[in-house]
Amino acid sequence: MYVQEEQVEGIYEDEYGQEKTFLVTVSSDGVLATGNLISSIGNKQPITLLLNKEKDQMAGNINGITPFCATRGSINYPKPCFTEIRGDWAGEWWVWAGPDEDSSMLVFYQNGNRVDVLFYEFSGETSEGGRVLTGDWHAYGMDGNLVAKKLDNGIQFNGNMNGMFPFCGVRPGGSKPDPCMGP
Repeated sequence: MYVQEEQVEGIYEDEYGQEKTFLVTVSSDGVLATGNLISSIGNKQPITLLLNKEKDQMAGNINGITPFCATRGSINYPKPCFTEIRGDWAGEWWVWAGPDEDSSMLVFYQNGNRVDVLFYEFSGETSEGGRVLTGDWHAYGMDGNLVAKKLDNGIQFNGNMNGMFPFCGVRPGGSKPDPCMGP
């Protein structure tokens, strides 16, 4: 795998032993990469990847369905290898929350503008074209309000709980937003 500032190129061998080249363009924030997986006969499939901070591990998908991950050097493949890259809040997010920014995997459920997260007993609504999420939470005998806003890359968000504690997240395979505390 060859990594430049704006592009990543590599060779991929599919389950049938056919070599394919992937060429993706990295977003300006260095987190999201999109491009194509190109077969030896020129067939193209769209590929979307999340890059870790060191840009030596990537997790994503081909055509939004097939898991795809890659590494540079001899490091382990990211787990999970597949990650959803969607326009809404639904699906898995790796989340950091509270004064110690404890982390865990949470599943968000979305129906229209309504979003629910069962672990924190969170229910909220989206606004600003689906980018801002506001609502109330209850967990561990405490409760309050929550605000989260997706970053421009659409796969990270930062926010706060009660205006005092950080609340941020990323799709699996990506890196923690910096800063975690947000609007």
